[in-house]
Amino acid sequence: MLNELAGKARAFPAGSSLPTTRDMHEIVSRLDNAPASGMDAEYHITVLPRFMMPKEPQASVSRMMPRGIDPHSRQPATNVLRSARWLAPQRPKRSFLYSKRSRVSADRCLVALGTSKGLTLLEMLVVVAVMAIIAGGIVLALGRVQDDATLQIARNELVTIKDAILRFKQDTGYLPKQGPFDLEPPNQCTTSNNGAVPIGSLPVPSKEWFCSPANFIQLYEQPQLNSSHPLAFLAQWNPDTRRGWRGPYLTRFGEGLVDIGNGLQPDGSGDPIGGTAALREMPGVADPFIALPIPSALDTVDGQLLDWRTVAGDPPHPKWGRPYLLFDLDDPAKARIVSMGPNKTYDSASITTCPEAGDDDLVLCLLK
Repeated sequence: MLNELAGKARAFPAGSSLPTTRDMHEIVSRLDNAPASGMDAEYHITVLPRFMMPKEPQASVSRMMPRGIDPHSRQPATNVLRSARWLAPQRPKRSFLYSKRSRVSADRCLVALGTSKGLTLLEMLVVVAVMAIIAGGIVLALGRVQDDATLQIARNELVTIKDAILRFKQDTGYLPKQGPFDLEPPNQCTTSNNGAVPIGSLPVPSKEWFCSPANFIQLYEQPQLNSSHPLAFLAQWNPDTRRGWRGPYLTRFGEGLVDIGNGLQPDGSGDPIGGTAALREMPGVADPFIALPIPSALDTVDGQLLDWRTVAGDPPHPKWGRPYLLFDLDDPAKARIVSMGPNKTYDSASITTCPEAGDDDLVLCLLK
């Protein structure tokens, strides 16, 4: 059969009436469909777009072989027929798919396509398990980063509060709630103080509210001192003597009023959610450890303690930080600021020297 087709190909010399590429396509199809036993030659042909066909009828075989024909065009195919040749009496061993950069074995391509398959159920489960482990590790890592960041914020805020208290002392000569800034006798927070703050100007229960370790009112608001007190002039700044209250030393932005139990004492003993009554709407400073309020029957208004509100009489925030606490302001060796720490629970107690603390509470000494 090949000899018959080859004879047909040679029957069209250059310049004669030429077969079209449709005729050539018929020849190629018959070659492709021929049985293996009838194949006595290797036939080489490639495909070329119509616009790339050579114009000269006598184009060489070497120029035609990398190009080929468009099997659906009416372009004369003389030179393509001349590119057909018989090299040896054997079946073609391999066909190649050509591209601009490389050639790929056709049978290898077919094998690759034929063996492609999806993942099994077991493989999918393994992939899902690995992805879950990776996702869990990322979540844990992010959680640790967030915890570390919150701790650093708390430490920075402790330093800010300390700076504010020391500026108060530099301007007035006293720490908050000490000397003339304590309550008038006999209601002082520290019995050795000769205070000048009238107790009648404070919420009830006045002494416990004023002396609470969570109360930062004198860092926010100008103290009211009894004018008959010899140090009453310290209630306001005097630019000539450069003495007196020159606040506010802290801003109210992001802070507010906290409710706390009267069980926590100025020396650090007791419990901020214990005692016999709630001390409501106390000007304080919240730490960054966000937590829910603690349900408590001591607060007969909201039924909870360690809750915050921005303005007196407003509903409390659903979540807020725990209050920073000031202890032992009358003793330079023990004066300190305390945060309840990441567990949001007060774990400290009265101490003999700063910086003793319990569990994860953060402590910063004021005068060391």
